[in-house]
Amino acid sequence: MKYSSNTIFIYIVCFCLTGCSQIIWPFSEQAKSKSIKIEIPFSSLSDNAFYRFIDTEGSSQKVYLSPSTKNINIDVQKNKPTPFLFYSSETDSRPMGCLYPCSTTNSIIGGFIALIAFCLYNQSDGTPEEIAALIAHFNWYKLYEKLTEYEDEALENNASVADTIWSFDQEAIITAIASGTFDSYTLK
Repeated sequence: MKYSSNTIFIYIVCFCLTGCSQIIWPFSEQAKSKSIKIEIPFSSLSDNAFYRFIDTEGSSQKVYLSPSTKNINIDVQKNKPTPFLFYSSETDSRPMGCLYPCSTTNSIIGGFIALIAFCLYNQSDGTPEEIAALIAHFNWYKLYEKLTEYEDEALENNASVADTIWSFDQEAIITAIASGTFDSYTLK
């Protein structure tokens, strides 16, 4: 059976639109929103506690928390890496946090990873779509798994988990992720 060039073109377009959905993810209608709930990581809040996140448009947002806030409900783009950073005060340099969709539970590791993603969104060159694609392509689950190994080691040695996790070179990690050269040796 012979196919015209128009028919072949239509088949190729259909294949790309259905089979290559991950490639066109940031630009497609498939990027639907999802409502998530995140518990505030602090038992008591100061008047200047706040959280930062990247909204569905790719913009950085800062929201102050009232002392009675226990959790936030927020819409995110389904499966799009979205960092949430919770600061106890303006001087807090080690936020608790999480990176959706890896987790919606705040932790030390989550804060570190969320800050890395947050910095990539805000410091990378390119269009918002290119930056979102770069961040979506990175294996955040693997980074979380590797940092959990360091957390376990710190706990075994009665060391501070926060000091262990926050001692990693954030700038080196950000640069390696942005350039596509990140591997586990970047954490050494």
